[in-house]
Amino acid sequence: YKPFPGGGWVLTGANSAADLSSKTARFGLKEEWDRWPPDVEGQGDPDELFEARFISYHRSGRYKIAQGGTPDV
Repeated sequence: YKPFPGGGWVLTGANSAADLSSKTARFGLKEEWDRWPPDVEGQGDPDELFEARFISYHRSGRYKIAQGGTPDV
């Protein structure tokens, strides 16, 4: 976690269910997401765990998710 005025930056891997499901976020970046595992620690799809972090902002539409990387497919 790297704090800065007005917020902070959290970096985590798609192989940690605890990290993917522990924070509410307004902005997110999925990097190399086509290489994410299909299931993480028996908790399900890491993409679904990631997307659930933005549920608090869905109604207002005040969230952004970006996907980056070099796709294999």
